[in-house]
Amino acid sequence: MHQRHDLKVALPYSLAISKLFLFDKLLKPSAPPQLLNRLKFIQFPNNPAPALQSYSEKQERKMSLNYETLNTPSSTLPSDPSKAFQIPTPPKTDIWRTVNQGNMEFNAPGIGARIPVSTFKSLSATVSGPWKTQFDQGGILIAFPKTPGADLHDSQWIKAGIEFFNGEPKLGVVGTDRFSDWSLCPMFEEGGKASFVAEKEASTIWIYAVVKGKRQPLREIKWADLEGRAEGAEMWVGVYGAKPTPEKEGDEKAGIDVTFEGLEIETSG
Repeated sequence: MHQRHDLKVALPYSLAISKLFLFDKLLKPSAPPQLLNRLKFIQFPNNPAPALQSYSEKQERKMSLNYETLNTPSSTLPSDPSKAFQIPTPPKTDIWRTVNQGNMEFNAPGIGARIPVSTFKSLSATVSGPWKTQFDQGGILIAFPKTPGADLHDSQWIKAGIEFFNGEPKLGVVGTDRFSDWSLCPMFEEGGKASFVAEKEASTIWIYAVVKGKRQPLREIKWADLEGRAEGAEMWVGVYGAKPTPEKEGDEKAGIDVTFEGLEIETSG
């Protein structure tokens, strides 16, 4: 009987398929457990894939990211950032630097991951919120710390999202090399929701709004210089919410919940 078992294992897969009946009727009843366990994992041509499948490369890249919180408790970190989640955003929070301020305001809450600059391909997310007070905002955020692992407060950064300005939500992009410069444009669609993409193109980062599946260019950030940065340079990529202006007297501590959907960070490795 042991010889019959050995013969069965040695058969080519194509012959093994035609001999399944023989195995079930003659060999299986007396086959040792080691042989049965081995045969469980044989994948025969034209058979369905096994139930346990490996992730695609893209899924593996997502799963390998180590997400972290920024200026907010770790309990805010969602179990799956690709699904809808909210960032509670208190008042008097912002990411901004002007000439006369000297030091940057960088106390807005966020969720993201640190990755090597050399691996960055794109960052995308959809943002929405109960925008109602001047400068209420939320969107995608990219920051370049001076050294790997360093605090982001003194970094270069780019943010793109929705910002409430003069009574209505706008699409806003801010780039901060030494100081912040800010651009606004009208919402392409009604409501307080929009989708954004930041994508590497050679050494540049392009910022897009996505409208009905089509990308609308908002800004090109040349100083990002992705291909000219030092070997081992790091970047922080993710999403944020901010509320620079408190509510009116009597409700100064009220914040907003900024909602994100479809957060995706794509890397090359």
